[in-house]
Amino acid sequence: MKRALLRAPAAAAAAALALTACGTSTPAASKLSTTSTSASAKTAKAVPVTVWTLSSDAVEQGLYEKVVKAFNKSYPGGDVSVDFIQNTPYKTKIAVAMSAKHPPTIFYTWGGTLFDAWVKAGEVMPMGKTLASDPSWKSDFLPNVWPLASYKGAVYAVPEDGPGIELMFENKAVLKKAKAVLSPGTWSSLLNDVRLVKKTGVSPVVVAGATEWPEMIWLQYLTLRYGGPAVFNSI
Repeated sequence: MKRALLRAPAAAAAAALALTACGTSTPAASKLSTTSTSASAKTAKAVPVTVWTLSSDAVEQGLYEKVVKAFNKSYPGGDVSVDFIQNTPYKTKIAVAMSAKHPPTIFYTWGGTLFDAWVKAGEVMPMGKTLASDPSWKSDFLPNVWPLASYKGAVYAVPEDGPGIELMFENKAVLKKAKAVLSPGTWSSLLNDVRLVKKTGVSPVVVAGATEWPEMIWLQYLTLRYGGPAVFNSI
């Protein structure tokens, strides 16, 4: 199955896993590519690899841990550990770790200004040669994800998971009372439903805004569809 880089289809921030280039408390990440997988390497010295990522879902965490456990068992010298961190504290935690030159080996990040700053500082390892040596792996991802994980043409991260699908749930009772269309299939039909529902004194659409990103996604959608790619990219 093709994989996409984004947690939200229209997101400007790339959700990806990147390798730190230096300053880690573990052996250099680049050594991972030189570890032999031959029978003679069964006694290979363990190379500790720390992974930081976002997850608050127990099922998702279980899948991560299952994969890590299987890798450590089958790969000579495998010594991978993963830490699951909440979204808001993660940004502070990874920034502090980078500043202290004590980052994890592999870490979750977003594209844009923050990621560019770490690349400029030499804190992230380029992935171009690794991807080029395994074309089938690179082709597993949609081509349009790579620019989001690149800086000046060089790729510095790989997609972590599939696209997030944003859903709108409808209250059929409210729509029927307003004589609105159930499950409107076009933008104009949705706007007409909004107008009819507002006439009944009910808020036509509500969105969670306790944290910024769920609300931001809808603003991105609207900006992209009304303004087009040029306006979106300028932002």
